[in-house]
Amino acid sequence: MTASRTGCVVLNLDGVNVLDLNSAMADLWGLSKEEALKLQIKDIDALKTPDEVQQAALATKEVGTLTFTSMHKRKFGEPIYVEVTAIYQPENNEFPESVVCFCT
Repeated sequence: MTASRTGCVVLNLDGVNVLDLNSAMADLWGLSKEEALKLQIKDIDALKTPDEVQQAALATKEVGTLTFTSMHKRKFGEPIYVEVTAIYQPENNEFPESVVCFCT
């Protein structure tokens, strides 16, 4: 995940907590990886409420993959538009049931 130029972030299934991300995603948000791992998606997503994020995560579980556009906030609040491809990830050895999001 670290070599990609596409931003990648792993969220828990309720869409709230950042579980992991690559350096491209941290760079897109203007944060260090350590800073980004302390955030919740409500700190980043400028368009969706926490309930809407959770609904999108659950919809991703139902259909397997979901693509949409959104606006994220960089470290100092600067908006950036992103296209998100979210993919449901069943529980595995590394993460609990989660959603992997690729952002460009």
